[in-house]
Amino acid sequence: MQLLFIPLILKVTTHFALLDSGAYDSSISADVVKRAGLMPVALSEPIRVRVANGQSLDALHFVRMTVVVGTMVMRLFLREINTLLPIALGTISAAVQPHDQL
Repeated sequence: MQLLFIPLILKVTTHFALLDSGAYDSSISADVVKRAGLMPVALSEPIRVRVANGQSLDALHFVRMTVVVGTMVMRLFLREINTLLPIALGTISAAVQPHDQL
């Protein structure tokens, strides 16, 4: 199995995001949220998230994020979890549209 990471710049810091084609959701570590100064939004109730190693974690917050890759813009809702993996991007959770339609 080969892992694919892409660089993402959050404010002024570069983080590497795992592209996970088998993931239903996207997640971001609580540590990255804090270091990047992102504003998490509380969920009305915890959501159980299963990460790649099979571990289940509770997400209590999410972060809204817009990612630009080439000419594509993705509006993401990443669930904040306590994990060592900085960012994991699932393939189903992004709303994608051409950059010129913003």
